[in-house]
Amino acid sequence: MANDKDWVKRGKLFHQRGEYDQAIDSFKRALNLNPEQDIKKDIYIRIGLSYRYKKEYDTAIDWYEKVLEIDDQDPLAWNNIGYAYECKNQREKAKEMYKKSLELDPTYELALVNLLKLYKENEEFENAKKLLKDALEEDPVNADNWVDLGLVYNEMGEYEKSIAAYEKALLYEPSRVAFNNIGWTYYNQEDFKNAIYAFKESLKRDWRYDLPYSNLHKIYNYFLDNNVEDCELWKDLADAYFVARDYKYALTACNRCLYINPDYGGMEGLKDEILQAKEKVEMKSKLESTIESAFFTYSKIASSVLWNDVIGYVKYKAPELEYTNSEIKYTIIEFINKNGLNIQLNDKRLIMLKEDLAHDQKLII
Repeated sequence: MANDKDWVKRGKLFHQRGEYDQAIDSFKRALNLNPEQDIKKDIYIRIGLSYRYKKEYDTAIDWYEKVLEIDDQDPLAWNNIGYAYECKNQREKAKEMYKKSLELDPTYELALVNLLKLYKENEEFENAKKLLKDALEEDPVNADNWVDLGLVYNEMGEYEKSIAAYEKALLYEPSRVAFNNIGWTYYNQEDFKNAIYAFKESLKRDWRYDLPYSNLHKIYNYFLDNNVEDCELWKDLADAYFVARDYKYALTACNRCLYINPDYGGMEGLKDEILQAKEKVEMKSKLESTIESAFFTYSKIASSVLWNDVIGYVKYKAPELEYTNSEIKYTIIEFINKNGLNIQLNDKRLIMLKEDLAHDQKLII
């Protein structure tokens, strides 16, 4: 026979699947078994959450308030009531609830984020600043709050304080976000050298991060539009694009610098590095294409193939590729995983578990 915890577990599953009526029914069945107070509070929250997802906000609030009847010091309940009011577009009431939640726990992240969002949307930057400073008094090593404080200062045009806040964040967590935001603050002041450096540092931590990459393009376009002829800035920009692995723009920036000053120090060396990296990427693309061709060829004649046969095929079809056997083998494994191919590997063979010879741009085995 199912107990209260079983019904709660079942309710969670229904909720995760978006079947909110069934979730509510399961949670109410758990309540009928008279669970302990802590479990009862959790169930009330979950029922309220399911009603909120059904957009029945008043009913959600009723269930959250049942938590407060048991424990009026519960910050989650106050926060959730606030969010339900926010969904009803009763923003002042929502703020009141978030503030109550934060009175109980000044570091409570959900309420802090929700209240901060409302302050920012209403351009209440002084209130946002005070909110974050109060939170940082309680938790001075919270890097996210320092980043948010930097954003608020940036919106207020207090750029030095903005950068100081981001640098505080970097003391505790050298994140891509903080470096990007420092770069954006310098960009707003047209301090392009420091902006490029900060964007590059952000990209060093995650070269796929789109914000600093997009911001580099803003600087690039500004340089073109304003005929910037500062070789050092073009070199810095080339180096940042190199970190971002955008070799096309890196080379363009290099060439701009060399056009302005053919003898500019260190530029030819950087250009050579970029060209080598670009060639390596192009070789990798050629290697993957040849591996795909090998799979397609062997899949037509056998259900498995020796590692050595695939490696031999690659070397025969693309002798210009200077890869070792181990490098080719690693790339084969990488290619299989990247493309989701249904191939089982062992020490000697690649076993093609399922064959589909549809071969249009991308092989599926």
